[in-house]
Amino acid sequence: MRTRATNDFEKDFYKLMNNSVFGKTMENIRKRLDIGLCCDPKKAGKLIAKPNFKGRTIFDENLVAIHMHKTAVLFDKPIYVGMSILDLSKSLIYDFHYNMMKPKYGGNIKLLYMDTDSFIYDIKTKDFHEDMKGMIDYFYTSEYPENNRYGLPRVNKKVLGKMKDENAGRIMEEFVGLRSKKCMPVKLK
Repeated sequence: MRTRATNDFEKDFYKLMNNSVFGKTMENIRKRLDIGLCCDPKKAGKLIAKPNFKGRTIFDENLVAIHMHKTAVLFDKPIYVGMSILDLSKSLIYDFHYNMMKPKYGGNIKLLYMDTDSFIYDIKTKDFHEDMKGMIDYFYTSEYPENNRYGLPRVNKKVLGKMKDENAGRIMEEFVGLRSKKCMPVKLK
């Protein structure tokens, strides 16, 4: 469905549907709380005295929310599905890095940033886009402009396991990478 989307709304909608299902498989139900809203100081005092009391939020002098740790946790999420997806993702990422990029570039490649689904490399090569033509089966380039200046075909649209060039051909000259999911290009060429 996502590959046949004709506009940004549909693309984002189907991506969100996939991510939501994945998110539910990895949901940490241990972090859930019970919240009790109290207007009565005596009831609030009883809840605060319980061993599973976590904290409170005072809204005004007549209303307080009492935060309570759950006393029992029901494990009803298919965590094994989410873990399998993450393991497959890691396998694809590491395979690409160690069996494709490292052998191809040897000492001319440096891994600057890596996340579960992305890399930022410093690659010393004459023309990376020319190199990509020989590795095109590893990438999806469907977001490159039609008749792009690099001569790359637009292939593998949204194919699982293919690497996407988030910058659509532009070379990142500088980036800021603070931690996982906190990375952005500063200067593109």
